Amino acid sequence: MATYIVNAISKEVHISTNTTAHCYISSIKDNHRIDTDMDYAKVYPSRFNGCPYCYKEAAVKA
Repeated sequence: MATYIVNAISKEVHISTNTTAHCYISSIKDNHRIDTDMDYAKVYPSRFNGCPYCYKEAAVKA
């Protein structure tokens, strides 16, 4: 199992083991989903954000 689930459209990064119903992982289309061990929120911080439900440390603060 990959550590992160990335939605390539919304640019949101989820932590696989922390996801909740609010993440709507099942709604991410297969061709928009990236399962990876690379943390896109840290590698590409200007492009990707952490999910506010499962990856709060990297979520954009309003």
